Amino acid sequence: MEKVVIADTKARALSDALDEIFAAFGGLKAVVPSGARIYVKPNAVNFSAQAYTDPAVLDALLGYLRDHGYTRLAVMENVTGGNFSRLVFHAIGYTKICGEYGAEAIYLDESPPVEVTLRDEDEPTRIPKRLYDDFVANRKGRFYLNLPIPCLP
Repeated sequence: MEKVVIADTKARALSDALDEIFAAFGGLKAVVPSGARIYVKPNAVNFSAQAYTDPAVLDALLGYLRDHGYTRLAVMENVTGGNFSRLVFHAIGYTKICGEYGAEAIYLDESPPVEVTLRDEDEPTRIPKRLYDDFVANRKGRFYLNLPIPCLP
């Protein structure tokens, strides 16, 4: 069974909300293996506010991970709608945040595509080679953390 945790971030610090979220799974160390390379995948598909994860949330998460001893960090995205990931990262502040934490910025749209056949599919699909190399061909020591845009009521 899937578990979803929603933490209020308006009444307290984002780090406290992150503590609450990870506590529901036994704590950060129970979720993310020690020494793992953590790939954070926010939403950053455009410059408009509703189209990207708030930079303050990314900043808080990367700081939280660093404070807990995780130093092998990356932030990745593959934008849509005719934009370029590198440009969107710069415009919304992700590039600066990545630099502050030593996180690698990965622009999946700059990676050449490779064809892969997914389980239960007959036809191959194309994905960025960087994604294939880091998650299909070699998953050991890697952890994927999705950081979506929160749904507003």
